[in-house]
Amino acid sequence: MRRHASERSREILSAQGLHVVTATHRLSDEAIWPAQLDDVREAARAARAERPDAPLLVGGRSSGGHLALQLGLRGIDAPDDVAGVIAVSPPVDPLAADWPESRAAGSPWSRLLGHVPTPLDDVTADATPANHVGNGVPVLLLHGADDTTVPRPRRWTWRAPSWPPATPSRRTSRAATTTSTWSGTTSAR
Repeated sequence: MRRHASERSREILSAQGLHVVTATHRLSDEAIWPAQLDDVREAARAARAERPDAPLLVGGRSSGGHLALQLGLRGIDAPDDVAGVIAVSPPVDPLAADWPESRAAGSPWSRLLGHVPTPLDDVTADATPANHVGNGVPVLLLHGADDTTVPRPRRWTWRAPSWPPATPSRRTSRAATTTSTWSGTTSAR
């Protein structure tokens, strides 16, 4: 029996004493942006209500990583109500020069936004995590070197003016091809 990756993650994190809540969200064929963010915010509110004194760490892989970044960088109800983010292979920039496929009709980004992403579009800007940095939440971005679904950007370009200069760290795990592309806080300096 093959298990979904989130089930294995739940087991690993639960074994470390963490309370894990899986959030579901509408897919792009069911609703366009920002419905997905609304869905995970509701799940985060429910998790926080279950354990009001526990810090909330959000994480996800692929589109879940994108949503985890959105929650962490924007907050659920306030800019600082998430303790940290772990995002694995998240699509982060529909306008990335090294991922022109993201701007094609029918691409995952086009389906999410309801139209092809464009530079001057408010919805494209809203769905791009880098446009929401600055609240100081710790973020760990992980990306597989050979990911063909969500290509690892050659360079992370965070366009927000408050983004602090960062030195990318690159550590290859012996167990997998996952690399730590950047880690740090999103505080303005």
